[in-house]
Amino acid sequence: MSDLPRRVHLHEEGPREGFQMEAGPIATADKVRLIEALAEAGLEDVQCVSFVDPTRVPGMADAEIVAQSIRRREGVRYTGLWLNLRGMQRAMRTPLDIEGAVRISASEAFSVRNNGKGTAALLDEQRATLTFCVEHGIPVTSGMVTTAFGCNLEGAISVATVVERVAQLLDVMAEFGLRLPVLRLADTVGWAHLNAIAAVVGAVPGKLMRAGTLERFRH
Repeated sequence: MSDLPRRVHLHEEGPREGFQMEAGPIATADKVRLIEALAEAGLEDVQCVSFVDPTRVPGMADAEIVAQSIRRREGVRYTGLWLNLRGMQRAMRTPLDIEGAVRISASEAFSVRNNGKGTAALLDEQRATLTFCVEHGIPVTSGMVTTAFGCNLEGAISVATVVERVAQLLDVMAEFGLRLPVLRLADTVGWAHLNAIAAVVGAVPGKLMRAGTLERFRH
């Protein structure tokens, strides 16, 4: 009997990641056309834009317009990425599907470069987000550790560091009486290899599921 999963979850981030990485500019209509084509192709979860500072990420300056322009296909979730509460509040003013999420980086240097905050300050940002989600009845559906397998700024990331970051996320969730439905370990900058994946994936679930604070694990 095969031990392969019966279903694979595809969370498409190509539009958001691709649009913001291109030197551009990319026409808003072309962005919308690609998002609609991906949904038409059968994808059920498409991350369309990121709500970030357009002076730092010019490719996302039209995030709200893109979100407003998508012709939605039934059964498809259209989401956006945000790095802080302000970005989440921007997303909530659009038709995109909103879910609460908490994030932290395994790499301190990447956290400072990408979020403008070190680990401690970023954890405080997650507390602010969770407070907002609880007050507004927004379900917190996932948590993510970025650079879980390595970082261009710091190099290899130890398994112990990844486990510590996950534990910190779960501790913050526990402060609000919440469990984390899904944990994602992100290979943010392309460092993952088979041995690193095996080591991290082998260490994280057993250590954290035993506490009853983690329901599902994705990588």
